[in-house]
Amino acid sequence: MMRWLALMAVIAGVLAGMALPRPAAGNLTNHQLAVTINPPTLASGSSPTLTCGWHTACSNPPSAGIALDWDDENGNTGNPWHFRGYFYVSDANRTAFKMFPLVSQSGPGICDIMTVWITERHSGQLMAMPTFTHVNITSSTAFSWMGGPWTIYNSRQIGTTIDENDVNCSTGSHVHQSHVGWLPDKVATTTNTPLYPDGPTVCPANDPNATCGTFQNNNINYWIRRFAWAEGACQHAPGPC
Repeated sequence: MMRWLALMAVIAGVLAGMALPRPAAGNLTNHQLAVTINPPTLASGSSPTLTCGWHTACSNPPSAGIALDWDDENGNTGNPWHFRGYFYVSDANRTAFKMFPLVSQSGPGICDIMTVWITERHSGQLMAMPTFTHVNITSSTAFSWMGGPWTIYNSRQIGTTIDENDVNCSTGSHVHQSHVGWLPDKVATTTNTPLYPDGPTVCPANDPNATCGTFQNNNINYWIRRFAWAEGACQHAPGPC
């Protein structure tokens, strides 16, 4: 609980200091926004390998959770990882989203976790926090993206993979992709549990029907998690709504 409260305090403080876009007035726009997160490794159009199904820690047996591990194929560190997915706006093609790459935690003896805060441009509110572990950030500049009624695919390299075997928080070079759960009353968060298997391996022995193997990272059918909300639902002073 203390760690959660500390995180909320940090979010509120950082948001207060950010020059987030804000309209002069307004509330709900009666439009819907949604974002999916797709596999973060390899160049767009590639099919990275899923190395661990839904988990918190990929041990044997694994601890249940909402993260997936994605291989960067050659086993070396320093490979690119990307923030990518499909962006939906119910009313028209327009630039409705602004993202902020940030460090969640980094340092000796701990796993390095990066995040990309997803905000809506209408209110400037933070709406979702996907996370990426065992990586660093090489491009921390904020950026804006368009969404549309038929969803628009976007991809941007954010950083590279790193070797964390010295702190016993990874095996091999890969990206552990998850999210911080918050705003449950305003943001509908869904994980694609029917598609990706559970367990410490891609094809668990106890689940012969699991969809396993590689997943094309720019195919909307292979989304990992989805955040959806009503535009303007959190329009008020900075901080969690």
